[in-house]
Amino acid sequence: MVKVTVCVGGACHLEGAHNVIYALHNLAEKYGITDDVSIETELCLNHCTKPVSVTINDKENFSISCNKVYDFFLNNVLCRIPNH
Repeated sequence: MVKVTVCVGGACHLEGAHNVIYALHNLAEKYGITDDVSIETELCLNHCTKPVSVTINDKENFSISCNKVYDFFLNNVLCRIPNH
């Protein structure tokens, strides 16, 4: 299971956190990995100067924009799922 946590705090919200969440859910469905990925939210990930903040498995921190979600998904989420 890959855990993806998206910040929905003030700065991240203004930068489109909910659009990032929506896109991640859509990509997980498109690639048929909804059972292998948990997309969660957190009120603040304490990286407010680099929104939208995202962590993978509570370890790796990323800052992604709405137009970079697809690349982020391929390079950091899908590649962690066996047989994908």
